Amino acid sequence: MVSKTSYPVWLKDLNANWPIKRVKHATYLKARVGWHGLTSSDYLDEGAILVTGTDFHQGQINWDTCYRVSEERYRQDPFIQLKEGDLLITKDGTIGKIALVKELSEPATLNSGVFVTRPLKDIYTNRYMYWLLSSKVFQAFIECIKVGTTIGHLYQRQLNDFAFPVPGLDTQEAIVTFLDRKTAAIDTLIAKKQRLIELLEEKRAALINQAVTKGLNPDVPMKDSGIPWIGEIPEHWTVTTVKRACSSVRDGSHNPPPRAEGEYRLLSARNIQHGEFILRDDDRLMDEAAFKELERSYTVRPGDVVVAVVGATTGKSAVVGAVEQVSVQRSIAILRVASSVTKAEYLNFWITSSAAQHEIAVIASKYSAQGGIYLEDLANLTFLLPPLEEQVKILDFLEKAFSPILKTEQQLNLQIKKLQEYRQSLITAAVTGKLEVPADEAA
Repeated sequence: MVSKTSYPVWLKDLNANWPIKRVKHATYLKARVGWHGLTSSDYLDEGAILVTGTDFHQGQINWDTCYRVSEERYRQDPFIQLKEGDLLITKDGTIGKIALVKELSEPATLNSGVFVTRPLKDIYTNRYMYWLLSSKVFQAFIECIKVGTTIGHLYQRQLNDFAFPVPGLDTQEAIVTFLDRKTAAIDTLIAKKQRLIELLEEKRAALINQAVTKGLNPDVPMKDSGIPWIGEIPEHWTVTTVKRACSSVRDGSHNPPPRAEGEYRLLSARNIQHGEFILRDDDRLMDEAAFKELERSYTVRPGDVVVAVVGATTGKSAVVGAVEQVSVQRSIAILRVASSVTKAEYLNFWITSSAAQHEIAVIASKYSAQGGIYLEDLANLTFLLPPLEEQVKILDFLEKAFSPILKTEQQLNLQIKKLQEYRQSLITAAVTGKLEVPADEAA
């Protein structure tokens, strides 16, 4: 038991007179050891279930996304064969994600990035530990072990030293029942607000598609576009291709330089988020010499349209804002518009339209289940081209139409953030004794 005079920093807010124990004294803790490591060649369509951190979804395992391994691989390490009620913790990448094993109907094991835990004797229940690890107590512990390192890894010896409060089993059950009920109500409210945001995004998408395929004047003469999923378009518009509206179409570097300390960034498709081209704290950096090698062919500048052409984000796009000293990898295509033909913002709206996204999806499906399109396909993508002055009017219309949508989305996102903060505070207060949970919660 940890002395109350020497509580670790992550327990500084503990308010209850509860015993403190460390994981190593109270928990069965196992993970896949190195010589039992797996590679992609071990993954099968049939066999025992293999759980990875990517299969964690809202505190449970999404069994439908799990890989499979042979029965031999499953039997190779009995210490990580899963049981109903086990609590799993990720130890690589995004460390500290948790999931309870529920509805386990087949043999299942772990990859090397996940711990399995079980309480020893009757010290605590995994349902209580689930809420404890969902609290700011465990977050503070994770931050402590991250100090001074950029490596995203949780070692077994570190987790073994995690000290945590252990109230009586009746109190644990009351906390679990209370938090199950309260967080379910909060999650329902959050889900409703997220659905409202989805509906607003659908409205936004419909406005874009209508504007860039039909224009703004409902009385204008129409003609058949010759494209089944588009139908009729304004008679004076031109059916052309993306490359006809650009001065250049190219992708990023296929031979990225090694990572290095420096002020220069080499960005990828993950930098295209929510319609914006953003910088991230974990961007790949390179030195000046490497940047100079890439500068002529692979550097973006404000006003370029960047499009993801590889993987699950294929078709996501954005207009580059005020960035400097930025080059891109091959997962991004750079469209530099011909200013006499089109506006960058208009081309970007076209690419985000359901008409263009449908064509991208059809093309991508021909190559791989993982998605992705070749640069030539993107260059030859259909583009409906109105006169330049009409593009300006469409952009002005969309900007005004999006203003109230954006304002409402911001309000909803703020409400969701506050609910999430309240949820986190409620969990932390309950597991640290700051909030006295009624005993009848366990009934």
